[in-house]
Amino acid sequence: MKLLGLLGLPLLAIAVAVMVFSFNPTADTTEAATDGAQLDLAVDPADDTACPGEKVPKGADPMVCVGLGQTFTLQVNATASPQQGYILVQTWIDYGDLLGNQAASGAVKAEAVTWPDCEGATFLTTNTDQGGNANMDSWSGGCLTDLLNPVGNPSFYKGTIFTIDLTCPSTPDTLGDNNHIITQLAAGIAPAGTSGAQFTDVASAAIIPDLGNIEVNCVPGPTDTPTATPPPVPRMQKCDQTDKDEDGEKDSLTCDSLINVFLTRQSTAKVPPDSCLAGKGTTANAANFAEKLSAGIVSPDPKDPQVFQQLAAFEFEVHYDNKKVCVDLTVGDAFAAAGAICVVEDSQPDSKPQLEGVARMGCVTVGKGHAIDELEPLALVDIYPQPEIYSPMKPNQDNGNVVQINNVNCDLGDEQGHAIPIFSCDDADVTFRYLEGDVEPDCVIDVADTQAIAFRWGVEKGSLIYKDFMNLEPSSQQQDNDIDINDLQFVFGRFGSTCNDPHPVQDPVNPKA
Repeated sequence: MKLLGLLGLPLLAIAVAVMVFSFNPTADTTEAATDGAQLDLAVDPADDTACPGEKVPKGADPMVCVGLGQTFTLQVNATASPQQGYILVQTWIDYGDLLGNQAASGAVKAEAVTWPDCEGATFLTTNTDQGGNANMDSWSGGCLTDLLNPVGNPSFYKGTIFTIDLTCPSTPDTLGDNNHIITQLAAGIAPAGTSGAQFTDVASAAIIPDLGNIEVNCVPGPTDTPTATPPPVPRMQKCDQTDKDEDGEKDSLTCDSLINVFLTRQSTAKVPPDSCLAGKGTTANAANFAEKLSAGIVSPDPKDPQVFQQLAAFEFEVHYDNKKVCVDLTVGDAFAAAGAICVVEDSQPDSKPQLEGVARMGCVTVGKGHAIDELEPLALVDIYPQPEIYSPMKPNQDNGNVVQINNVNCDLGDEQGHAIPIFSCDDADVTFRYLEGDVEPDCVIDVADTQAIAFRWGVEKGSLIYKDFMNLEPSSQQQDNDIDINDLQFVFGRFGSTCNDPHPVQDPVNPKA
């Protein structure tokens, strides 16, 4: 049977009850103490911090150091037991100026009872002395495992009986004394009274054991050596500047590598363009990127570490699927103004790339002192769709064809030809698609679209006016080869949707996700 150990006066009452069942309260405690029964205090080693070189005087209480403001776990350990074993253990601890872990009631609470023979018992605490007076710098408690006579299964356990959490003050003592002695009060010593630290022997009596105290020195924690913050290393990235508002000018840079390109009406001739520029400026069917550094260059010049490296050269390659897109590269304004000499291989007829699906650019400057602004675009990268992009798609739900634009072999050089470090060479992914429901592709769902599909309501495959491009529902491979009310609702339900504000939303696809 396991009973709850109560504190203060209730604890004393249980002790008296135990004595009724054959315990002798007047037994010789001096002889009992020779059994080596002892309660010691310790601080969980995980909570220790380095002591500032102090030596503990011989015979003094053991000392540990804990950081200012740090919470630590105090252990009450049984280092020996009476020869006959014990069924009750209790202690009264005075922790002085240390801060207790307050329970909701305001009392200091025990964190754990670790005496195996009292496993599962609830540990109660008190902040009053035997006379009921407030005593907020101490607590007491214990556990009783057996009550009825004859007593059986005595405990001989040695180890941690219970633990509580205490906290060092967050600031040093005003008198400069940061040492705090945590004391166990033996039975009979005020303010503990008869509820002081003790074992209760199985055979006869309450035993007042030798008690171990501990000194806690609250010291400033170790000062962390500041870690030098490495300078930012720029990335070469592709920033979207596609003309989404269709005002004929590229939008301000948005460094997002996932973008949509909404297709509009295709030419009747399904042949590859003689050059990548064939459709330039005529449609919105293009992805316009700026090859740009993510941050300014702050790496030291190897010739003069007191200054930063000055950008004077760059190169990069774009790898792509040339069956789906073509790539046009143009030098950025900053390098053009510096009179840079550039070599360009892209999809233009006069600069046919040596490898299919690879476009590259490299620029160098002559002399020094060009003061190139490295935050300006290094180059413009325009991506145009090949005719094969248009044909397999129609403006149904979740349509799209993703093309990866991979950056490789990115390099920067300063005026002396030293490499300028870069963190990464970032890619881009372009989703070519139709605006859902845009059966007359012009980036807006209006009366032209509703009229075009309503005119074909009820027709089936085989009819001269049937267009599979308008067979939108179902949107999967299980197409029904007719234009029915579901197809009409697909378009009518999206009336007013535009490529700049599509509804429902059509997010670009990340093929690496």
